[in-house]
Amino acid sequence: MLTPLSNTMETKPTVSVIITCRNLEAYLDEAVDSVKGQTVRPYETILVHDACEHPKAYAGITTVIRDRHLGVAATRDEGVRLAKGDWLLFLDADDVLAENYLQECLKHTDKADIIYPNVLLWCYWGKEAPKQNVYRKAPTKIDKKLMLHHNEVLISSLMKRDVYRKVGPFDASLPIFEDWDYFLRALMAGFSFKRANTYLKYRQRSTSRNRQGEAVQRQAIAQIRSRYQGHV
Repeated sequence: MLTPLSNTMETKPTVSVIITCRNLEAYLDEAVDSVKGQTVRPYETILVHDACEHPKAYAGITTVIRDRHLGVAATRDEGVRLAKGDWLLFLDADDVLAENYLQECLKHTDKADIIYPNVLLWCYWGKEAPKQNVYRKAPTKIDKKLMLHHNEVLISSLMKRDVYRKVGPFDASLPIFEDWDYFLRALMAGFSFKRANTYLKYRQRSTSRNRQGEAVQRQAIAQIRSRYQGHV
């Protein structure tokens, strides 16, 4: 008797990479090249321009050019609505994936719902010449106490689509740190995390959205922590 084909072939997870851009076209080529140069290619790449002044398009990439500025949370959500992959990976237009990023993350799709990388901090803030890059290993274990103290999971973590179905969308009311809030929600919902042996090149810029004034940062941090303090 023949064995059904579905029982003999392993189905590989499909990945949708969603690149979001808000007037970061100067860096966008590097981000796109890092996706195209992966040792394991994604199923698809989607680029969403959030009212960019000089939007770009690339061969083989689904591109959305939106005239109205809605913010990064809505921009990521728009990418998800177009995505068809089983797994989602968000990439900011000024960041870069290591060449083996997807290959290493995909090794853990049977072990966790969210697979997070280490980080290489590069192109430091400020007007002085770039300092030496700093490589930081992410914690081996993610828990609520650790995450309430500091966000240890980058937005460019590989995330099962089911996480977004239950946890999403992103909270557009937060001026910054909406990814921190998102992964805290995922923790509270019981989703699991696993570190991959790869890294994201995380660009440090003086004009980065997360480098807004201290008052904005303090307000966002207090707002996020107040939501989850009682759950630890």
